[in-house]
Amino acid sequence: MSRAYTDYRQNLHKRAYNRKCRPVPCSLFWGYCILARSMKMANEDIKNICRELHETIVTSVTPDSVMDHLFSKKIISTDDYNRLRHVPVSIGRCRDLLSRLYVSSHPQTFIYLRLALLDEYPWIVDEIDKQMPSLISQMQQLQISLSGEGKDLFHLAR
Repeated sequence: MSRAYTDYRQNLHKRAYNRKCRPVPCSLFWGYCILARSMKMANEDIKNICRELHETIVTSVTPDSVMDHLFSKKIISTDDYNRLRHVPVSIGRCRDLLSRLYVSSHPQTFIYLRLALLDEYPWIVDEIDKQMPSLISQMQQLQISLSGEGKDLFHLAR
């Protein structure tokens, strides 16, 4: 290694230390990577389950509070929110909302949808959860293994 590179690394470390930045333990870094991958898989799994439950969701859910929750989490845009509010029939509004969510690029769209349904429609959330028990147990196991680092990284919304 060159002397200039060594000096650069030492100065970089000193600046990080002075800003109270601490290196992240390797196991915690990998925990975050696994968590991100699990969240992406969870979102896709919930999306597929919602497609299977599409008719039930459309006919059972009054979408106004769900739309408010998703808007507050920046899952749906202001334009989409306003367009959806102008759909006069609740079933049509719910159908349009789901259609927009299916094409959304947000990485946690359906995780947030599940959370939005939790308070008012727990039986739909139970149906979603019944269809993905292995994923839930993996996420719970991930929470247990990472909590040993002193960080509680993932809370299952139940």
